Amino acid sequence: MNLPNLDITGNPRVWDNIIDMGAHEYNSTVDNNEHTQSVIVEQIVVSHFPNPITPNGTNGNVAFIEFALPKKPVEKPILEIYNIKGQKIRSIKITQSFSQLVRSAGLSSEDKQSGEYYSQVWDCKDNNRKLVSSGIYFYKVSSSGHNAIGKMMIIK
Repeated sequence: MNLPNLDITGNPRVWDNIIDMGAHEYNSTVDNNEHTQSVIVEQIVVSHFPNPITPNGTNGNVAFIEFALPKKPVEKPILEIYNIKGQKIRSIKITQSFSQLVRSAGLSSEDKQSGEYYSQVWDCKDNNRKLVSSGIYFYKVSSSGHNAIGKMMIIK
């Protein structure tokens, strides 16, 4: 099967030859003799949409970049956008996670997860607020010593 090894939260997708395909993926445990252990994956999981980004598309000139951290970060995550030459064209310090927004809106006061989920809109502009040209761009998410990189394309 052509499935990613990890789900959106960074947990292994396949457990004991069973594939978790639910809308809310669970944090399974692995039975090791008499002890039960949770498997903790220490990495950032990133995704984005749409791809390619088109100015005439339904989402306009924006990219939605989402990522999940395996645990609550010590420092605020940073999203950096690079052009194909490797030049940093935009740097965005993320101030609030989706989980924090839900808690601050009073929708939930519980901490049901150990990680944090983030969603950031990139307006396809550089640090000088100029719209970038068509091409391939890379985004890097950094937090607490962990990094993840994704690739996206803009077509005008």
